[in-house]
Amino acid sequence: MDINPFIQTAFGAIVGGGVVVATNWLNTTREKRKEVQEWYEQRYVTEGLDRLLAYFTNLALRFLGSPNHETILLPDATVPVEALTRIEVLLDVSGGMEFLSIFIAQIHESLASSGEYQDIAVIPLFRLCETLYQLRQEVLNLIPSEVSRKNQKLNLTQFRDSIVLLVDTFVKEADALNRKNQQIKHILETGSAAT
Repeated sequence: MDINPFIQTAFGAIVGGGVVVATNWLNTTREKRKEVQEWYEQRYVTEGLDRLLAYFTNLALRFLGSPNHETILLPDATVPVEALTRIEVLLDVSGGMEFLSIFIAQIHESLASSGEYQDIAVIPLFRLCETLYQLRQEVLNLIPSEVSRKNQKLNLTQFRDSIVLLVDTFVKEADALNRKNQQIKHILETGSAAT
């Protein structure tokens, strides 16, 4: 009895089975990675950055005046707290997004004010929108090549640092303007009390 045909058949079956298993494993891995990338984009871009961009664009439109210098009236947009949290996770900010919350509060205060407060708020608000848009583009570019699991960390430190610096500068300018106006108010009050 010749065992050679049996060995050839068994070897062919084992190799063929191995190829099928490997192909199925690669397809499953590829599909899983694609699902994770879609989840990542949905979570951080669609439900995070896009919502923040829409919110900040709404705020920016409030600063744009009409031809007769009246502020455009838009319905109040709810602060997207969940989106803020998602951006905190995306940017790997520990301790919270207090700086963006402070920025939002001071922007609203500037909207309620007039003149100088609105003037110092417009440029940082537009820069923040521009930075968030660039962050959005960078994340969309990085997802296909770098995201393979849901807890994937992307290197976005330049965006985090840029946003922190922008907000910090705005807060300092607003505080300085606030102190200046309080000093003027104090001088006017003490001057009118003396007369």
